[in-house]
Amino acid sequence: MGKDGRKSPAARTAAGGALPEAPAEPRHAANWAEVEGVYFRSTTGVGVGGMVVIEFEPLILFRDGSSYEIDDAALEDVDLAAERAATPRRFGRWTRSGDSYVLTGTGGKPQDYKLQDGSFFKAYPA
Repeated sequence: MGKDGRKSPAARTAAGGALPEAPAEPRHAANWAEVEGVYFRSTTGVGVGGMVVIEFEPLILFRDGSSYEIDDAALEDVDLAAERAATPRRFGRWTRSGDSYVLTGTGGKPQDYKLQDGSFFKAYPA
């Protein structure tokens, strides 16, 4: 046993305990080849007691002019065709003119955003 009271991986294997599985290879790594950029859009709502709540939603913009409001899964783990069929409200269209972006959701109502103005931000690698 180790100092922390846990068995070593070799001891767990010898005792019949399974080692944690290695992460699976991403099934849809090619999704990233189509990405123009990853952005965050801020939205506001009303919380408990009338408190204003600001949330930041991740948004993937694809080179073909489509957009995807991604949830908790990594993009390389998402089957985009299946996701589009299951939750079409997460997909929309986008256009850009300089630093101005127009995002159009499934409702067809366009929303204008100016990059880095307080409600629309480009995501950068850590």
